[in-house]
Amino acid sequence: IPVKFTGRVASCLEVHRGGRTFYNVGIEFKEMTDSGRINLEEYLKYIQESLV
Repeated sequence: IPVKFTGRVASCLEVHRGGRTFYNVGIEFKEMTDSGRINLEEYLKYIQESLV
C-alpha cells in the first residue's frame, strides 16, 4: 500500500527482546495526501485485526 508523506521522527526507543534489538519509531506526519491517509488507515486496521 503506497503512502507518501512528509514527516519527522518524533521518538525512537531501542527495545531488546529475545536476544535481538528492535526500534519502536514514532512518526509525526506533517503532510499527507487524502489517498495516503486512507491507505494508512486501511493498513493500520489490517494490522490491528491480524493481532486479534
